[in-house]
Amino acid sequence: MLLQSAADPSTAPAQRHAQTATALEMASAALTQTRMFLRGLDGGEVPDGPLTVGLQSAVAKAARLGLPTELHVHGALDGLDDEAGALLLRAAQEALANAVRHAGATRAVVTLTALGDEAHLDVVDDGVGFSPARADGGTGFGLRALATRAERCRGALTVDSEPGDGTTIHVCVPLSDPALPTEAPPPQGGSA
Repeated sequence: MLLQSAADPSTAPAQRHAQTATALEMASAALTQTRMFLRGLDGGEVPDGPLTVGLQSAVAKAARLGLPTELHVHGALDGLDDEAGALLLRAAQEALANAVRHAGATRAVVTLTALGDEAHLDVVDDGVGFSPARADGGTGFGLRALATRAERCRGALTVDSEPGDGTTIHVCVPLSDPALPTEAPPPQGGSA
């Protein structure tokens, strides 16, 4: 739709340029997501650095695409393994991309919270919402892939949305206790 509008001779030149640039960025992101999906959901595109840096980048990108977005981080994420961190970042990226592309949202809030032995990510937008039960009617690779990754991380992904009422994406993953070993030591041989 962006490219069709950019090709319309009645569209102002500055608007044509912005629409073409946005369409190119969206196509590039879609190609990256498709490649990740085809590689079995394990992409190498997670930005280096702590999770909060990646979330700040996702929030800034959403803002550049016209969706004012806030980020709130609460608590220490000690014990968050790399796979769970990648899941949380991907969930935020996917939720914000959907809010920009499909929801017509005017505002979004991303909240990352460490509560006890769990990390919780919420992405809330004020867009048009949708019926999660009917989400499989589209390509649906994003949310299905995230749900699969959440299960692999011993976590869960939930979608709370209704037509006309915005969307909340919630991901919960366990935090491991860095003081505890991840596996029990093998039993000692011999008897007393």
